[in-house]
Amino acid sequence: MKTYTIKFYGNKTFVYILSGLRLDFRGYSKEDLLESLYGYGYLNEDELISLEKFTNAWTIEEEAE
Repeated sequence: MKTYTIKFYGNKTFVYILSGLRLDFRGYSKEDLLESLYGYGYLNEDELISLEKFTNAWTIEEEAE
């Protein structure tokens, strides 16, 4: 099964990485991506709020099998 890594970028000092995700979130808007990650339990409420506030960009990469 494919797994994915999402890297969130805010500024030079803020990077948040989620890896081993089994769902493909490519093509999601920032709001939809964060709400989906929260809804599936990948983020807690504090992480969601922080990422909503500080995220300017993100990348989603398929992990090697």
